[in-house]
Amino acid sequence: GAEAFGLAGLLPLTASAHEDLLLRISLLTARLRTNGPSAEVTFQRAEIYRLHQDWELALRDYDSAAPGLTNAAEVDLGRALALFGWGKLVEARSVFDRVLRFSPTNALALLERARVLAQLNEPLLAVADYSQAIANQPNPRAGDYLERAQLQAAVSGPAVALQGLDEGLARLGWTL
Repeated sequence: GAEAFGLAGLLPLTASAHEDLLLRISLLTARLRTNGPSAEVTFQRAEIYRLHQDWELALRDYDSAAPGLTNAAEVDLGRALALFGWGKLVEARSVFDRVLRFSPTNALALLERARVLAQLNEPLLAVADYSQAIANQPNPRAGDYLERAQLQAAVSGPAVALQGLDEGLARLGWTL
């Protein structure tokens, strides 16, 4: 499900993680050669290509897998994450928009679209997405509150940013 998506696609890989992903790609490719086309296996390989930061190959596999899968939102989420990772912000935003039309409470899609919007210099929209993503997460991360606060400070001033950070401290169970 969507919870399998993480921010790992945006983080540098260690050598062992890199080798593990290459091995998994090889195994899935061999499975496709042996068993023939499979939308599910192709989607799995797309996810691994994305984690490996092979954006072009990930997008090719998402496109190839999509017609054979029933969960278009999951494919689109992977596609949007790959486009964002590749730096194709306008395209990523468009695909995140499509994901959120069908799944408006998807916290990962909201959080990542907030990051895209921030980079596209749309801070008000980004703050709204951060707020909704945080509200939709059972266990939001402190970093999500910090990212939102940076934008809130720029857009609405430090008082609003501090209020948002106080909300985060309370929700995370931290006391000063």
